[in-house]
Formats: sequence, structure tokens, C-alpha cells
Amino acid sequence: MSAPTSSKSDLLKEGVYQRNGNLLFRTTIQKATASEKKQLDTAKAKLQKDDILKSFS
Repeated sequence: MSAPTSSKSDLLKEGVYQRNGNLLFRTTIQKATASEKKQLDTAKAKLQKDDILKSFS
């Protein structure tokens, strides 16, 4: 007997838990990925800004 197979689209629809502060929220993989990418881009921009400010000090 073989294990049930899931298509890629089925896997993307599955929910995951994403931490927001001390709380966990159930969301889709796509929404969690988009949110993490946004947080990463924000952190990178902040580091670049800090580096620029340090170079003028």
C-alpha cells in the first residue's frame, strides 16, 4: 500500500503557524513566505541605512 500523494498546489494550500510577537497564527504558506520576505527586506534596508549613517560619522 502506497502513501497518499499530494500535488504541489495542495501542499501550498496547507496551513502553517507563523509567530507574530508572542502569538502564533495559522496562515497559508504563501502568506507566511510573503510576510517573512517583507520582514527580511525591511531588516536589510535598516542595516544598509545604519551602514550609510556610520560612514558619515
